[in-house]
Amino acid sequence: MFVKRALERERHILTSFLTEVYISLDEIEKLMLDEPSWEMSATSNRVQMEREYLTRILHRERKNILSILTGIQWSLDHLKNCLGESGTITPEIVILNGK
Repeated sequence: MFVKRALERERHILTSFLTEVYISLDEIEKLMLDEPSWEMSATSNRVQMEREYLTRILHRERKNILSILTGIQWSLDHLKNCLGESGTITPEIVILNGK
């Protein structure tokens, strides 16, 4: 039973973490995109290019973070399923531990 509670706690932590990451990335992206247009000059063009580059990085990293956290959550779900309702070790875990 202790393991199941620990798994639920970890799932809650991961969900909260993912939510915070998304909120932070959305706020950064909004700030970057809501800035007023720059006057046309070599410097402003460079700043605009860097802003667009950072926006693309934010999108890519958001996908990476989601992929990592989804993998962890699937692993936690699998472990919970292996433990069953009683929270005890099932034959599947014994086989995995025997390798």
